[in-house]
Amino acid sequence: MNGRRAFHICLECGKEFHRKGGDHKFCTQKCYGSSLRGVRLGPHSPETKEKIKISLRIRHGNPVRPCEECGEKIDRPKPEQKYCSQSCSSKALWKRPELRKKFLKGMAATHFGWSVRTKGRESFPERFWRRRLENVVSAEFVQEKVVKKRDVGGKDNGNYFLDFFFPEYGIDLEIDGRQHDERKEYDAIRDKSLTGIGIKVVRYRWPKGKDRFVEAHKQFESFVRDHLNLGLSATG
Repeated sequence: MNGRRAFHICLECGKEFHRKGGDHKFCTQKCYGSSLRGVRLGPHSPETKEKIKISLRIRHGNPVRPCEECGEKIDRPKPEQKYCSQSCSSKALWKRPELRKKFLKGMAATHFGWSVRTKGRESFPERFWRRRLENVVSAEFVQEKVVKKRDVGGKDNGNYFLDFFFPEYGIDLEIDGRQHDERKEYDAIRDKSLTGIGIKVVRYRWPKGKDRFVEAHKQFESFVRDHLNLGLSATG
């Protein structure tokens, strides 16, 4: 012992340490934490979890409030948070024409156009249409539906792949890129075969130029209005 300082033994590492005050049994916070290893505290009970949530809301001043799009409650929202998810945020954005136009022009400035799809990989135009359909249209659709050529009167064992098939309407929505400029004859035979079994084929050419995303959205609105009969209000 030092006459001026009282030293104590850490119960975890065994080293001597100077205790400035209180009844400390460990030399550092690390040793204290190490002493707790192996102690199974178990998960909080549902009642305790709810008390913690209420305490955090009161402490941070962010009480539960409803999502402005779907009405679902947002648990522990951020101060400026208005929507419960990215999906609801996107739906709200498309209902405001000025934001939608700004967003589409921004996409045109950062995207370099059509990228030919590799096998099993979604192309950018297909992803653009899929997101619009998922966020805006309630009609069910199947992406990359397989139709055997033999089932539509073909003579080989190949398959046709439908970009977006709407079972309720019997519509095959096709988004054509530049590669279709060289396969018009094949597309005509394909479309005739599908029409023969009651499937209506609707094709849209992916636009070019700096306003291509604005034009693509106009195509989307036209498809929803003219072929799904949902009206422009459904697209925001």
